[in-house]
Amino acid sequence: MRSLLNRASIILTLAAAASLSSAQVPCWQGDDGFDTGCCNTPHPNLPDFPEVKVSGVYACMLNCDLDRAYKVDVKLSKLDFNLCDTAVAELNVFPVSLGAPTINAKIIAKYSRTWIDANTGQQVWRFLLNGDWQYGPVIGTFGCPTPPHANPSHSIGSIDYTCDPTGPVPGTQVALNLSHMPGCLTHGPLSARPLLGGAAHNDRSYHLVAPSNFVFTAGNDIAGPFKEEAIRYSEPGSLFPSTYKCLSEAPVIDGELTSVFKNCLCTTLSGGPWVHSKLGGKVDCGGGSFGFGSVDGFDPVIPTGLAGYRLGSWVGGTFPGDVELTVYAGYMKYDNRCASDDQDEPHRVFGVGTLGTAGYLFNTPSLQPEKVFVDLQDSLVQSPSPTFPVVLKPLFGAPAWSSLVWNLNPRP
Repeated sequence: MRSLLNRASIILTLAAAASLSSAQVPCWQGDDGFDTGCCNTPHPNLPDFPEVKVSGVYACMLNCDLDRAYKVDVKLSKLDFNLCDTAVAELNVFPVSLGAPTINAKIIAKYSRTWIDANTGQQVWRFLLNGDWQYGPVIGTFGCPTPPHANPSHSIGSIDYTCDPTGPVPGTQVALNLSHMPGCLTHGPLSARPLLGGAAHNDRSYHLVAPSNFVFTAGNDIAGPFKEEAIRYSEPGSLFPSTYKCLSEAPVIDGELTSVFKNCLCTTLSGGPWVHSKLGGKVDCGGGSFGFGSVDGFDPVIPTGLAGYRLGSWVGGTFPGDVELTVYAGYMKYDNRCASDDQDEPHRVFGVGTLGTAGYLFNTPSLQPEKVFVDLQDSLVQSPSPTFPVVLKPLFGAPAWSSLVWNLNPRP
């Protein structure tokens, strides 16, 4: 991330955080250490992210409309970092409503960025998530609450962490989402796990959102120009994971996200909650300008190169506030000046966008708060070959590592 918004507020915040006992970390605030100059070695400085328990809602969508929703309890273990910006965690979902599923999963969490909530002054830390859901035995309508295929079910999403370092009882709050997407993405011919026929569930998707004050109704498009934030590359190396190396970010200097058309992905229905978009921009790396953008025409399912499912909104006074959620998938290119060898393109990408509660970025050209936070990561799936070194290929639909994150802030 790019350093803090205003020195006076930082000094006060850090002083308050420093007065807390060490047992109250992760409630400290500060720079994440990833802004040391494009392609340079960063100094990751992330807090301790503890186990969290929160009420949630699990939903089955049929032809992009809500079919059924179930109350659940969600537990995510403490993040265990095994790479400089990547952690793993255990996810468990417990039924509350009759017929709700039981889920357990290993989740890969890729650190994306941090910002300051403009309303509360609290720091928010975002990770992009993916992993395999393993459903327990359930009784329900065919196709809901579980997909019409055997375990596992790959899911993508994000988690935002925040906590108040000045409160009498500091406690972590989260906003979490994970989605098992429609079959033309998750099980299509470009997937790591292709399926045919009804098992591919082109008409269905499955979603877990927490906290539970979430309404599954499509909101606004995320679109507009952006001139802030960054792209960050991590070098996998020839002997991944032992050669994995974090690098510092390249600041965005120009760009725009533009809506093109809407439909219900994987069906013939038009005008639905999926927004097909084009994205393009430039970063500054070592004084040079280098481009990035969506790749159109590569996949007929996503002809513009990027598609976002406007899943719904959190509503209410608790974290994350009144915030709309969009889940993305697509294909990106990047003129990467930090890579030591040729990178496969297009990069398969997935991620999220949120619109609502304003936040201050770090070291911005202006102190204008941003209301939209779009975060994408590339999807590198391990080759099925048992040979070493591990070969990572750009695919969808299976547990993935990431070498690139795009942090973007379109202004409506």
